[in-house]
Amino acid sequence: MFNRLFDALRGRGARAQAPVAPAFSSAPSSSASSAALPVSGPASSPSPHPDLPLDRLRAQLEQGEAVAACTELHELANRHPDDPDVLSLYGWALFDVSAIEQARSVLAAALSLRPDHPEALNTMGAMAAELDDPLDAVGWFEDALDAAPGNPAAQYNLSQVLFLAGQYRRGFDLLRARRLLFFGRPNPLDPLPMWQGESLEGKHVFVWCDWGGLGDHLQFIRYIPLLAQRAKPARISLGSSEAFEHLFQRVESAAGWVRPGHPPYADLHCPLLDLPYYFGTDLDSVPAHTPYLSADADEAARWGAQLEGAGLGRDQLRVGLAWKSTGPDHEAPIYKRMRLSKSLPEPLLAALNAAKARFVSVQVGASGYETAATGLRLFDCSGGLRSFSDTAAVIANLDLVISADTSVAHLAGAMGKPVLLLLRKESGMFWLHGRDDSPWYPNMRILRQDTSGDWAPVLEQVAHWLDVAAREGAQAVIPRKAGA
Repeated sequence: MFNRLFDALRGRGARAQAPVAPAFSSAPSSSASSAALPVSGPASSPSPHPDLPLDRLRAQLEQGEAVAACTELHELANRHPDDPDVLSLYGWALFDVSAIEQARSVLAAALSLRPDHPEALNTMGAMAAELDDPLDAVGWFEDALDAAPGNPAAQYNLSQVLFLAGQYRRGFDLLRARRLLFFGRPNPLDPLPMWQGESLEGKHVFVWCDWGGLGDHLQFIRYIPLLAQRAKPARISLGSSEAFEHLFQRVESAAGWVRPGHPPYADLHCPLLDLPYYFGTDLDSVPAHTPYLSADADEAARWGAQLEGAGLGRDQLRVGLAWKSTGPDHEAPIYKRMRLSKSLPEPLLAALNAAKARFVSVQVGASGYETAATGLRLFDCSGGLRSFSDTAAVIANLDLVISADTSVAHLAGAMGKPVLLLLRKESGMFWLHGRDDSPWYPNMRILRQDTSGDWAPVLEQVAHWLDVAAREGAQAVIPRKAGA
C-alpha cells in the first residue's frame, strides 16, 4: 500500500524533486569525528499516534542501528501513511541506509501532510548537502529553522552549508548551537564562566577543543596568537587531545597545555571553534598567515637523518603521503562510511609510480598489507608517529605533502608546506564549494572528484603536479592568486 502512495506523491513540490546523493548524516553524535555532518532534528510536535515507538526508533538511528529501525519503520509507515512523524523518521532511516530515491519519496509524503515538519526539512537539507549543492541545502535548512526557531539541529545544519557557500560570519554564529546539540547546555563547563567577547586583561582564559575532528583543531589553533594580541589575557591555557600535547606546547602565546578532563583553575573558558565568531571572521578576513605550527628542531633532525640513511637525499623530491581517513572502532556506521568515502583505495596509488619523487608514508593506522597494496616504494614512518609532534617532525623534512581529507593535510598546511589535498566530491565544510584553493592555507591546492567515488582522474592530476614539482620545485603546485 505504501509503495503506491510513493508513486502518487512523486513530483509534488519543486524541492521534493531535487536530486539527492548517498547519505550525508542523520543523527547528532557526541563523538563526532568530522565537523561536516548535518544532523536531523526531532519533530517539534507530538505524533497523532502517541502509542507508536518513535522515540525508541529514533534512538536506534542515533546509535547506528539504521537497518533494524528501517525495517520496523517500513511496517509503521504502511499502517500509518497519514502520520508525518512516522514518514519523516522513516525517510531519515532510508537516507541513513542510502536508499535515496525511497527516502526522497517518503519525505515528500511527510511534507505534503505537514509542509513545516522540521525533521523532514532537515533531512532533505542533509541530502542536498551530500549532493554537494549547498545553495539548495541552505534553502531547506532555512525552512527548517523557520519551522522551529531556535532549533539547535537546524541552526547547526545551516551553519555547515553556509561554510560551504563561503558565508563564514553567519556560519560561525550559528555553529554555536552545537553546545546545546552535543552537550545539552549552552555552557558545557558551567560553573566556569564562558567568554562572551569582553576584555580579558588580567584574566586567565582556558581555550579547549570542544568539538570537531582533529583537523579542525589544527586549523583553528591559529587563533590563539590573535587572542593574545587583541584580548590581551594574562594567561592562555590550552585543552586538547593528548595527541596534540607536545605540538600545542609550542603554539605562540600559549602558556600551557591541559590534559583532557582536567580544566585548570581559570577565570573564563572559550571553546576553540567560538574564536572565529568573536573575531568576526568572514571569507575576506580569514587569518591565513602560515606557518603557525612548527616541529621540534631536535625531532626534525632525527627524522632527517633517518631519511638520509634510507637513501632519500635532498637531491630528490620528498613527498609525504596520507591516503586514508581513520577513526576509532566504536564510531557509528555513518561516520565510518564518511571516512571510507574520503579515503583512496590503495591499489589506485600505483598510478604514481612513474613520478620522479620518493614517497614517505605519514599514514597512521594503515596495516603493512595496506601499505604494500599501494604498489609504491614507500619509506614508512608510521610506526614512529605516536603524536602530531612526531608527524610534524617528519613533514619538516619533506618538500610536498599529498593527503586525503585528513589531519595530515591540516598539519602540513599549518606548517606552510605545499599540499595537494585530494577531496571527495562531497566537500568538507571548510573547503568551500568547487574551488581549487583554500583561504585558510595559501600553500594548498585542492584536487576534487568530479564524480562521487571516482578517484582515477584525481590521481591523474596528482601525477601531473608531481611532474611539475619535479621540474620546477614544490612551490609550483601552489595555486596563483587572481591577477598574479
